[in-house]
Amino acid sequence: RVLFRSGSQTRYELNMAGSYTVAGTVTWSLNTWYHFAVSRVSNSVKVFINGQLSTTVTNSNSIGYGTVAAQVGNWFSTPAYYWKGYISNMRWIRGTGIYTNTFTPSTTPLTAISNTTLLTCSSANGADNSPNNYTFTRTGSVTVQKFGPFAGTTLPTPYYGAYFDGSSDWLSFTLGTPLTFGTGDFTIEFWVNHSASITNKTVLYIGDFNQNTGSGA
Repeated sequence: RVLFRSGSQTRYELNMAGSYTVAGTVTWSLNTWYHFAVSRVSNSVKVFINGQLSTTVTNSNSIGYGTVAAQVGNWFSTPAYYWKGYISNMRWIRGTGIYTNTFTPSTTPLTAISNTTLLTCSSANGADNSPNNYTFTRTGSVTVQKFGPFAGTTLPTPYYGAYFDGSSDWLSFTLGTPLTFGTGDFTIEFWVNHSASITNKTVLYIGDFNQNTGSGA
C-alpha cells in the first residue's frame, strides 16, 4: 500500500508483498496536487514525486493479491487510514515500467496506453476507463468532481478527481489476473491532494497484509 505518515517531511511507505520495501520522504503542503509514481524495470523499483526521482531499491517480489478486495482511499476498512482529499487519474500498467528517469508529469488527463490494466478517478462517473472496465463498489459518499491536477490549462474536455471525506468512504474492486503484476515490470501512478493533516493515510491497498502473495501500494 502507499501510506503517508505525518510530519513536515511526510514519509511515504510502499509495502510490496509483506514488508515495507520502499520508503522515503516528501515535503507536503495541504490542498496541493502531487503526482506520485512507482515504476519497476528489471527489479529496479523507482519512486517519483512530481517527476523527480525520490527513491530507488532493488525488489523482485511477486506482487499478487489476497482475499481482500483492492481498496482506493482506505486500508482494511480502518477509519484511522481513510484518505481525506482528492485522488485523480490513477493508472496501473502491467508489464511496463514507463518511468526510469526524471520526467515531467502529464499536463492532460491520462489515457489507457499499451498494457494499461486500470484507469480510474479520471472521468465523470469515476469508472475504470481501461480496456478491462472493472466495476467498483462505492462505500460511503465518494464523489467525482470537476477538480483535478490540470487546472490552469485549456483542455477540450473537463478533468476530474474523486473526493474522499476521510471518515467513511472508499472504492473497492475484486482483483483478477490483469491487475496482478507478478515479478514483472509495472507502473502505478496517480495524483493526490490532501485536505487534512496527514497521519497514516492510505491511497491504495492491494491484497492481504503480510501475505506473501499480496501487496500494498
